[in-house]
Amino acid sequence: MAGDSKKSKARRDADSSMPKKKARRDTDYSVVKKKDEFLMYSDGDVSVRLAGRSGFMLQLHSHVLKNTCPFFQRELVSENQCTPSRGVPIKWRFELKCDTKEDLPGELEIILKDSQSHMPSVGPATTENKDQQEKVMYENNMPAPMHLQIWKSVIGALYHRNLDGQPSNLGGLLEWAFGVLDVSDYLGTSQTISTSVNVWLLGLGQTALRAIASAPCEWINLAIRLRSELLYKEAFIHTVGQWNGLDSSLKACISPDILQLIKERLKADEEAKRAFDTAMVGWIIDPLTREPKGGKRKYMRTSYANDILTWIAQRAWTEWAAKRVASGMTWCAVDGGFSTYNALMTGEYLGDTEMAEFHKRFPFSPKGIKRIRIILEHIKEIWKPAMRAKLRSRSQLDTSKFQIHYLTNIKVPNSAIPWLRAEALANQASIAAAIADKDSSDSSGDDDEDYYNLAEVLPAKQRIPNYDSELGDDEDLSSAKDDNEDAMDMDEDMLSVGGD
Repeated sequence: MAGDSKKSKARRDADSSMPKKKARRDTDYSVVKKKDEFLMYSDGDVSVRLAGRSGFMLQLHSHVLKNTCPFFQRELVSENQCTPSRGVPIKWRFELKCDTKEDLPGELEIILKDSQSHMPSVGPATTENKDQQEKVMYENNMPAPMHLQIWKSVIGALYHRNLDGQPSNLGGLLEWAFGVLDVSDYLGTSQTISTSVNVWLLGLGQTALRAIASAPCEWINLAIRLRSELLYKEAFIHTVGQWNGLDSSLKACISPDILQLIKERLKADEEAKRAFDTAMVGWIIDPLTREPKGGKRKYMRTSYANDILTWIAQRAWTEWAAKRVASGMTWCAVDGGFSTYNALMTGEYLGDTEMAEFHKRFPFSPKGIKRIRIILEHIKEIWKPAMRAKLRSRSQLDTSKFQIHYLTNIKVPNSAIPWLRAEALANQASIAAAIADKDSSDSSGDDDEDYYNLAEVLPAKQRIPNYDSELGDDEDLSSAKDDNEDAMDMDEDMLSVGGD
């Protein structure tokens, strides 16, 4: 007896020294653990078979799905329960009927009979051709098709997961976003999911902005579905800027009401650019203009003869502007006049090559050519700041890294955003105040000016500085005066009308 008591005591001491097993806890549905990375919860009572490959045969919880998804709230009822299997907690089984991304959203079909292909523990099925192909893809470590990744991503969002499976290429962003919205519309979770998609796209920064610039018409439709003001304005700006060069098939994908808004902006833009082109061709630099003095004419030949080189420079500038307008390189061009207006803004026009051609028709001495070039540079400097202020891009795209060749200076008022316009129209009594307040909150500084009023860009009268001061050290004012007089050795009839 004593020996038995000693053995019992030793056994108890050994048991007490061993680590105790922790009590089993219920699954925390708000936290996704590594063992549940494929959304396979051992105590889940809903089986969703997206594909016959590991990671796409999901085992979920009915109470989570009912609380987060109208589709499952409607379908997870007793009438749709499947035939129970011994030792398996599954009560409802669904199978996705969607073969490609073009078939999205597809359909989740309810399976009432028990099927081993729905058991998450079984693994990929090999009896059907489709499942065999999926198994081969999985074994070769090939990425899952986009439509499967989209479905799994949306279902994972019901468990408060971040949307995943996004493509890395620009072209795939649009397909992925539309696919996610199609699936969320089918499940009735579009309001929640669209917010996540919008936040994710905005988080991409310049990557998303480049994608918008490459396909603005499609992104307008996406922005409307997301109700994203930032994405809509960005897509609207690029659509208007590229309009003259867009294919008719791309324009056809825009809804009629949005198309009407775009055409309104285009019409106003065209009228303003036409007025600007006319004013540009007729512009004359200030030193060449004089107020009439009345009575007996007091302007003698000597009073305007010294302006001959300025007139020649003015002639070269006006000829350049007239050629741009006449050759259709302004408002009616494919780039909407970008090449012309951008040249005025940067001063990259009438360079050495163009002026060499000009002086073949109008030859001058080397000093005269140099002075004409100096005057032209001053004319360019007059236009640069004015054009830079008016043609400032309203797009968020970093054009220093991603070059574009069309105008993005258009302002998009909130009255051009369809859902804001509809909200304003729904309350006729406060429509004017609502739109005015919203527009003023989005604007600052020169943003209050009309986006297309390019006619205001014409520089105020500015006097050309004394170009003689910019000559080399070996040249003085007297030589400049002599050269100006040399330039007047042209035919008398070219310099005067009638006698003095």
